[in-house]
Amino acid sequence: MLYAAADLPGLLARPGAAADRTRADVLIASPLLGMVGPADPVPASRLAMGTVPGVGGLGPFWRPAIEEALAQRADGELVVDVRSSEFAPLWRPPASATWVTVRIEQEVDGERRVVSHFAKHLRGVLVRHLLRRRGAEPSDLRSLARAARGLERSGQILGVEVAPSSSASKPDTLTLVSA
Repeated sequence: MLYAAADLPGLLARPGAAADRTRADVLIASPLLGMVGPADPVPASRLAMGTVPGVGGLGPFWRPAIEEALAQRADGELVVDVRSSEFAPLWRPPASATWVTVRIEQEVDGERRVVSHFAKHLRGVLVRHLLRRRGAEPSDLRSLARAARGLERSGQILGVEVAPSSSASKPDTLTLVSA
Protein backbone atom coordinates (compact mmCIF):
# COMPACT_ATOMS: atom_id res chain seq x y z
CA MET A 1 0.00 0.00 0.00
CA LEU A 2 2.78 2.47 0.89
CA TYR A 3 4.65 1.77 -2.35
CA ALA A 4 1.50 1.95 -4.48
CA ALA A 5 0.55 5.32 -2.98
CA ALA A 6 4.09 6.72 -3.23
CA ASP A 7 4.43 5.49 -6.84
CA LEU A 8 8.21 5.64 -6.75
CA PRO A 9 8.56 4.00 -10.20
CA GLY A 10 6.31 6.71 -11.63
CA LEU A 11 8.40 9.44 -10.01
CA LEU A 12 11.62 7.89 -11.32
CA ALA A 13 10.22 7.53 -14.85
CA ARG A 14 9.95 11.29 -15.42
CA PRO A 15 13.13 13.40 -15.40
CA GLY A 16 13.10 16.32 -13.02
CA ALA A 17 13.29 17.36 -9.39
CA ALA A 18 10.94 14.64 -8.11
CA ALA A 19 13.03 11.89 -9.72
CA ASP A 20 16.23 13.45 -8.38
CA ARG A 21 14.77 13.69 -4.85
CA THR A 22 13.51 10.11 -5.05
CA ARG A 23 16.94 8.77 -6.03
CA ALA A 24 18.78 10.90 -3.46
CA ASP A 25 16.45 10.77 -0.47
CA VAL A 26 14.49 7.51 -0.41
CA LEU A 27 15.67 4.28 1.16
CA ILE A 28 13.53 1.16 1.48
CA ALA A 29 13.91 -1.42 4.23
CA SER A 30 14.19 -4.95 2.85
CA PRO A 31 14.26 -8.10 5.00
CA LEU A 32 16.30 -9.79 2.28
CA LEU A 33 18.80 -7.03 1.42
CA GLY A 34 18.82 -4.56 4.32
CA MET A 35 18.29 -1.09 2.80
CA VAL A 36 17.85 -0.51 -0.91
CA GLY A 37 17.28 2.49 -3.15
CA PRO A 38 14.10 2.89 -5.18
CA ALA A 39 15.94 2.22 -8.46
CA ASP A 40 17.91 -0.80 -7.22
CA PRO A 41 17.07 -4.14 -8.81
CA VAL A 42 15.54 -6.37 -6.15
CA PRO A 43 14.66 -10.05 -6.58
CA ALA A 44 11.13 -11.15 -5.79
CA SER A 45 10.94 -12.29 -2.19
CA ARG A 46 8.29 -12.98 0.41
CA LEU A 47 10.75 -12.92 3.30
CA ALA A 48 9.15 -11.25 6.31
CA MET A 49 10.92 -9.31 9.05
CA GLY A 50 11.12 -12.07 11.58
CA THR A 51 13.50 -14.78 12.63
CA VAL A 52 15.31 -16.92 10.11
CA PRO A 53 16.71 -20.29 11.23
CA GLY A 54 20.48 -20.09 11.51
CA VAL A 55 20.44 -16.27 11.32
CA GLY A 56 18.09 -15.18 14.09
CA GLY A 57 16.14 -11.93 14.06
CA LEU A 58 16.61 -9.96 10.84
CA GLY A 59 16.49 -6.61 12.63
CA PRO A 60 19.52 -7.40 14.81
CA PHE A 61 21.20 -9.15 11.86
CA TRP A 62 21.04 -6.10 9.55
CA ARG A 63 21.30 -3.32 12.12
CA PRO A 64 25.13 -3.05 12.53
CA ALA A 65 25.77 -2.85 8.77
CA ILE A 66 22.89 -0.43 8.17
CA GLU A 67 23.86 1.86 11.05
CA GLU A 68 27.43 2.04 9.81
CA ALA A 69 26.35 2.72 6.23
CA LEU A 70 23.73 5.35 7.08
CA ALA A 71 25.25 7.18 10.05
CA GLN A 72 27.14 9.71 7.94
CA ARG A 73 24.31 10.07 5.42
CA ALA A 74 21.80 10.97 8.16
CA ASP A 75 24.17 13.16 10.19
CA GLY A 76 22.48 16.55 10.68
CA GLU A 77 19.65 15.66 8.29
CA LEU A 78 15.87 15.34 8.62
CA VAL A 79 14.88 11.67 8.59
CA VAL A 80 11.18 11.13 7.85
CA ASP A 81 10.60 7.58 9.03
CA VAL A 82 7.54 5.93 7.47
CA ARG A 83 8.51 2.36 8.37
CA SER A 84 6.03 0.09 10.07
CA SER A 85 6.91 -1.14 13.55
CA GLU A 86 8.21 -4.48 12.28
CA PHE A 87 11.01 -2.66 10.43
CA ALA A 88 11.97 -0.31 13.29
CA PRO A 89 14.71 -2.64 14.64
CA LEU A 90 16.66 -2.30 11.38
CA TRP A 91 18.02 1.16 12.04
CA ARG A 92 17.96 4.06 14.41
CA PRO A 93 19.10 7.44 13.07
CA PRO A 94 22.06 9.05 14.85
CA ALA A 95 21.35 11.59 17.60
CA SER A 96 22.59 14.33 15.26
CA ALA A 97 19.64 13.71 12.90
CA THR A 98 16.16 15.16 13.25
CA TRP A 99 14.19 11.92 13.38
CA VAL A 100 10.45 12.13 12.73
CA THR A 101 8.04 9.20 12.69
CA VAL A 102 4.69 9.48 10.95
CA ARG A 103 1.54 8.52 12.83
CA ILE A 104 -1.87 8.20 11.20
CA GLU A 105 -5.05 8.84 13.15
CA GLN A 106 -8.65 8.80 12.03
CA GLU A 107 -11.36 11.04 13.40
CA VAL A 108 -14.75 9.36 13.69
CA ASP A 109 -17.65 11.02 15.48
CA GLY A 110 -15.28 13.41 17.23
CA GLU A 111 -13.01 10.65 18.53
CA ARG A 112 -9.47 9.88 17.40
CA ARG A 113 -8.22 6.39 16.74
CA VAL A 114 -4.86 5.16 15.53
CA VAL A 115 -5.24 3.76 12.03
CA SER A 116 -3.44 0.58 11.10
CA HIS A 117 -5.15 -0.73 7.95
CA PHE A 118 -4.98 2.57 6.01
CA ALA A 119 -1.79 3.95 7.58
CA LYS A 120 0.58 2.57 4.95
CA HIS A 121 -1.45 4.19 2.18
CA LEU A 122 -1.41 7.62 3.84
CA ARG A 123 2.30 7.34 4.59
CA GLY A 124 2.84 6.66 0.90
CA VAL A 125 0.67 9.67 -0.01
CA LEU A 126 2.88 11.80 2.25
CA VAL A 127 6.08 10.45 0.68
CA ARG A 128 4.82 11.18 -2.84
CA HIS A 129 3.69 14.66 -1.78
CA LEU A 130 7.08 15.49 -0.22
CA LEU A 131 8.97 14.25 -3.28
CA ARG A 132 6.76 16.08 -5.82
CA ARG A 133 6.21 19.41 -4.10
CA ARG A 134 8.05 22.51 -5.18
CA GLY A 135 10.22 24.56 -2.92
CA ALA A 136 12.89 23.82 -0.39
CA GLU A 137 13.02 20.40 1.17
CA PRO A 138 11.90 20.31 4.80
CA SER A 139 14.82 20.44 7.22
CA ASP A 140 13.13 20.14 10.62
CA LEU A 141 9.83 19.17 12.26
CA ARG A 142 8.17 22.55 11.68
CA SER A 143 9.06 22.79 8.00
CA LEU A 144 7.98 19.15 7.54
CA ALA A 145 4.60 20.00 9.09
CA ARG A 146 4.23 23.02 6.79
CA ALA A 147 5.02 20.83 3.78
CA ALA A 148 2.58 18.13 4.92
CA ARG A 149 -0.19 20.71 5.27
CA GLY A 150 -0.35 20.74 1.48
CA LEU A 151 -2.27 17.48 1.88
CA GLU A 152 -4.92 19.39 3.87
CA ARG A 153 -5.40 21.79 0.98
CA SER A 154 -5.78 18.85 -1.40
CA GLY A 155 -8.45 17.34 0.85
CA GLN A 156 -6.49 14.12 1.41
CA ILE A 157 -6.23 14.66 5.17
CA LEU A 158 -8.06 16.74 7.76
CA GLY A 159 -5.09 17.94 9.75
CA VAL A 160 -1.41 17.82 10.60
CA GLU A 161 -0.10 17.83 14.16
CA VAL A 162 3.40 17.70 15.59
CA ALA A 163 4.71 16.36 18.86
CA PRO A 164 8.37 17.08 19.59
CA SER A 165 10.05 14.29 21.51
CA SER A 166 10.92 14.78 25.14
CA SER A 167 14.07 12.69 24.66
CA ALA A 168 16.96 13.05 22.21
CA SER A 169 16.97 9.27 21.72
CA LYS A 170 13.33 9.13 20.59
CA PRO A 171 11.77 10.51 17.43
CA ASP A 172 9.52 13.51 17.05
CA THR A 173 6.05 12.64 15.71
CA LEU A 174 4.15 14.04 12.77
CA THR A 175 0.49 13.01 12.93
CA LEU A 176 -1.74 13.03 9.87
CA VAL A 177 -5.45 13.07 10.73
CA SER A 178 -7.76 11.43 8.22
CA ALA A 179 -11.54 11.38 8.01
